[in-house]
Amino acid sequence: MEIKVTFQPSGRSVFVLPGTLLMEAAGLAGIVLQSPCGGQGTCGKCRVLINGADFLTCQTTVEKDTVVEIPKESMFESRHRILVDDTGCMPERHNPRVSSKGTLGVAFDIGTTTVVGTLFDLAEGRELCVESKLNGQIPLGDDVVSRIQKVCEAPAELFNLQESIVGTVNEIIGDLCSKAGTDVARVEDIVIAGNSTMQQIFCGMSIAGLGMMPFKQEFHEAQILEASEVGVMASADAKIFVFPQVDGFVGGDTVAGILASRLDERSGAVLFVDIGTNGEIVLFANGRLLTASTAAGPAFEGARIKQGMRAVEGAIEKVIIGENVECNVIGNVKPVGICGTALIDAVAGLLDIGVIDEMGRILSGDETPDDLSDAIRNRLIAENGMSAFVLVNGTESASGRSICIWQKDIRELQLAAGAIRAGVNILLKNAGITAMDISEVLLAGGFGNFIRRNHALRIGLLPLVPHEKIKFIGNAASLGAKLALLSVDEREYAEKLRKHAEHVDLSMDPEFQNEFASAMIFPAS
Repeated sequence: MEIKVTFQPSGRSVFVLPGTLLMEAAGLAGIVLQSPCGGQGTCGKCRVLINGADFLTCQTTVEKDTVVEIPKESMFESRHRILVDDTGCMPERHNPRVSSKGTLGVAFDIGTTTVVGTLFDLAEGRELCVESKLNGQIPLGDDVVSRIQKVCEAPAELFNLQESIVGTVNEIIGDLCSKAGTDVARVEDIVIAGNSTMQQIFCGMSIAGLGMMPFKQEFHEAQILEASEVGVMASADAKIFVFPQVDGFVGGDTVAGILASRLDERSGAVLFVDIGTNGEIVLFANGRLLTASTAAGPAFEGARIKQGMRAVEGAIEKVIIGENVECNVIGNVKPVGICGTALIDAVAGLLDIGVIDEMGRILSGDETPDDLSDAIRNRLIAENGMSAFVLVNGTESASGRSICIWQKDIRELQLAAGAIRAGVNILLKNAGITAMDISEVLLAGGFGNFIRRNHALRIGLLPLVPHEKIKFIGNAASLGAKLALLSVDEREYAEKLRKHAEHVDLSMDPEFQNEFASAMIFPAS
C-alpha cells in the first residue's frame, strides 16, 4: 500500500512505500534538502514542519498520507542565496548581470537525455518557474558517442543536431514565458551548461575531435553568442553565455557543478560524481582539482535495459527484496517497466540474498542458498536461454507481461557502474590517496539524487566509504548555471575553476582497462 506525501509550498506530491525516509521522498519529488552531516541527524539542516511540529527528514519515516512544509533555509539552494528570502530582500549577488526592471534570463542545463531551463527575474534575482523536456537529439542518437559517430560519418548531421537542441531550448523558453505570463522578447540573458558534446553542438562547432583519441574540444574559455544568430527565441539583442570547458569530455556542466558545490573551498579530499549517460568525476585533494569523464552509457536512464524506462509515471523506481519483493511505482499506478534506481536496488538486494554472484550471474534455483524463501526462489525463470528474476507478475503489470531483471540488464549495469568506479580509482591514484582518505562524496545530477547510498556501495558504483560521507547535492549543473546567470563574479569564478582544473584522459591511461575489468566485479558482501 503506497502513501502520498505532499511538499509545500511547491505542492509537489509523490507516492512512496511506508517506512520511506522523508528525505528520500523529497528527492523523488525533485526537492533537494541540505544535509551537510550526510543524514546522521546531527546538523539539523534538513528540518521541516508537519502539523506545525519540527522534524528532521533524514531521521523521519512516513507511515501515512502526509503534508510537509519546507522552510526556505532547509533547501540546498538557499546556501547560495539565489532566491529572495522571506523579508523580500535582494539575494546576495555581487556584481549582478542585469538590474533593469522587467528583464528576464534563463539558465539551462543541457543534458544528453534531458534539458532543464529556469526562468529568472534578473532585476530581483527571483526564480519564476522551471521547465524540463527530453533532448530533441535523442532520435538522432541516445548517447554522445552515437551522435559524434553520426557527425563523423556525415558532417552535415551537425546542423540537424544543432537544430534539434535549439528547438528544445526554444520550446522550453516558450513554455517558461507562458507559465510566467510574459513575452519571450523580455528574455535578455541566457546561460548554457552542458557536457562538451552538447555545448559544441549548440554552438554549431564541430564535434569530430571528440570522436578520436586524444579527444579534443573546440573551445575552453566561455563563449558569448548572439541569441539571434543561433536561432534562440529571445529579445533582439539577447546574449548567450556558454560555460567554459576543461578538456576531452569534461565540459561546462562539470565546471558548473564545481562552481555550485564550491568544491575547491571544502576541507579534506572531496569526490564529486555526476552520474548520467556520461559520468563526470572530480576529485579535489591536496589543492589539486582532478577531472575525468567516462562513458557510463544510458543504463542509468533505463535505456538498453530490456524492460527499462525513464523515471516517469509507471516506472518501478524502488525495489525492496526480503522474504518477498516490494516495488514502488511512480504515480501509484500499475507498473510499465523499471528505471535505473530500481535496477540498482534490485541488483543490490539480489546480491545480498545470494541470487546474483560477484561476477553478476543470476544463479539457477538449485545454486541459490538453502535458506532462500520459496517466494523469492519461484521468481527465478529462464526464457529463450536467458535467466531472469521476476519483479512483478504479469497479472499486476500494466501490459499483462511480467516485469523482470534479465541477465543482460545486469551486464549493462556492470558496464555503467564499472566505468564510473574505474574512473574514480584512476583519479585517486593520480592524487596519491585512497578511498579511506575521502572526507565527502558529493552525488550530483537528477539520477544521483535518487540513488540509495547503501545500494550504490553494494554494486560498487562508488568507492567503499562510510555511507554518511555520501551526500546528495541535486542538479549542481543547473544550480551553477543559475549562479552564472545572476552574477558576473560567478562567471569569472567559473573561468578560474576551469584554469585550476587538471584533466585526466582515461582513454590514454594504461591502467584504465585493468581498473575497469576489476570494477565490473561486484564487491563481496
